[in-house]
Amino acid sequence: MRFFGFRPIALGLCGLLSTPGAWALSPDEICSQMQAAYGVPAESCPLLTSEPVPAAQTPAASALPDDIEESHIFFPSGGARLDDTAKVKLATVAAVLESTPMRTACLRLTGHSDTIGSAQANQALALRRAEAVAEALKISLTDKSRILDVRSLGETLPLPDIPSNSRRNRRVTIEAKTCP
Repeated sequence: MRFFGFRPIALGLCGLLSTPGAWALSPDEICSQMQAAYGVPAESCPLLTSEPVPAAQTPAASALPDDIEESHIFFPSGGARLDDTAKVKLATVAAVLESTPMRTACLRLTGHSDTIGSAQANQALALRRAEAVAEALKISLTDKSRILDVRSLGETLPLPDIPSNSRRNRRVTIEAKTCP
């Protein structure tokens, strides 16, 4: 999925960086993993002429595809408060964003909701969710201005093949692109 040059952040690399010995990877190895995960090299990475390293296959933790599960923060019904799982995921996102290959990445945070309640209430709730994610990321990011856009789509863009009233639609999408 691609919006105006933004790409969803996939945390598959976060798992790599949190394993023992991962910090011993060379910049080229990290860049290669970044290219494999995102399909494009980070600007601070040299262009790779060989095939990208395939991402490690891990069993899915839920029914959602890994890229959706990993690039979204999920919320309880009617809420915009981050639970412990979301806080851990956001800390991992921030660590990846502070790593050399991702230091030039800027973010778009888009809040979403399910269809329970009025469209107007869901629009406002989805914005509060995106703002909660932005505030959590700002705590860890050296350059807070990298968060370029915090917005709400409310209930207008449910996940594909998921019922519009599903809990999985109560989410914030984290997308990245090279900063202008």
